[in-house]
Amino acid sequence: SAVNADIIEVGAGDVNFGGAVKGQINIKGGTTTIAAGYDLTGGVDNTTGADGSGNLVLSGSTNVSDAVGNSNSLNSITAGASSTISTFSSTVAADLIAVDAGTVNFNDNVNGNINFTADGLVKLADSKTITGNIDSNNEREGTITLVGEGTVNGSIGANHQLRVLNAGVANTTSNFNSTVNVETINLASGTTNFADSVTGDILLSSGDVNFANGANVTGYIDNASGSNNTGSLSFAGSSIVSGAVASTKTFASINVLNSEDAVLAFGSNLSTQSLVLGANAGTIDFDAVTKVTDAATFTADNQVLTFKGNATFTNGISFEGYSSTIALDSTAADLTFTGAITTTTNETGILTIKGANTSTVASAVGASGNALSSVTVLGASNA
Repeated sequence: SAVNADIIEVGAGDVNFGGAVKGQINIKGGTTTIAAGYDLTGGVDNTTGADGSGNLVLSGSTNVSDAVGNSNSLNSITAGASSTISTFSSTVAADLIAVDAGTVNFNDNVNGNINFTADGLVKLADSKTITGNIDSNNEREGTITLVGEGTVNGSIGANHQLRVLNAGVANTTSNFNSTVNVETINLASGTTNFADSVTGDILLSSGDVNFANGANVTGYIDNASGSNNTGSLSFAGSSIVSGAVASTKTFASINVLNSEDAVLAFGSNLSTQSLVLGANAGTIDFDAVTKVTDAATFTADNQVLTFKGNATFTNGISFEGYSSTIALDSTAADLTFTGAITTTTNETGILTIKGANTSTVASAVGASGNALSSVTVLGASNA
């Protein structure tokens, strides 16, 4: 039945509440359980004086109105039973938060590790933060949704890959400050920042995605907006992207070489309206088909772009007077480079052709009065 008291003191044993509870529950160990369908109007605190003591179990759909673990963190919280919704309206602190096949709504900051024991859903409210790791007992189970602005400070899917991550809501910023391992990552029209490597396929709908120096992507990155020339990718430094970039629709821009001596590699096809090079030396390998619509320009000396598959620069690429290099490498297969290769200062810019297979340069290279510094052929070529 219902319990109504200002303070409910629970010792080290187990307590089961079979009805609605109104009041502050203070626990000193053991497990406190609230029956399915009943709310707790109040909070739950660990009053032992040390973190990591006491357990809270929500058996079904329950709303908890006040803070959990306000003074000291709980040992564990079990919530999100199958086909139910658990909602925490205030802050939550527990060493471990176990989520089953239901839904858990966090309307305030969360401090603790979240673990999916089945294919459940966790929603984080606007402008809130999860400080802790998020993982799953099984591969490709568990969904994380950032309802608005949000930050996850721990790793996601370190032991088992999660199924879905939804983030990047319009006019908000989503921050992921450690590794992310999720099968499908849906990003809307806001901004998403990845501070570490990502494993999974990224579907971007007209938003902006920023990758920190050293953040690699094992998977593809696609434009899921349905329209060409939307969405942007920015790489702060060195990164490797294993999968295709924009295989369905082209991105509006890809921004690279944003730190000195960055090394980037795109392992599959890439398509973008604009390829924007930062004013830093660095190297980029394009290992498959590359398509760029707008005119591309070098912006510093010692920038090296290597193409190992067919490349099309619809409006050409210019060295702009810098001592940088375009390399065509046909080691893996024949390739064709389409698009004028120009410069704005005579005898600047280097074109190198290498590899055992044939490289074809299908457009003009340099011009009278604005010749390249050199064209070096180390393999078969057609120009």
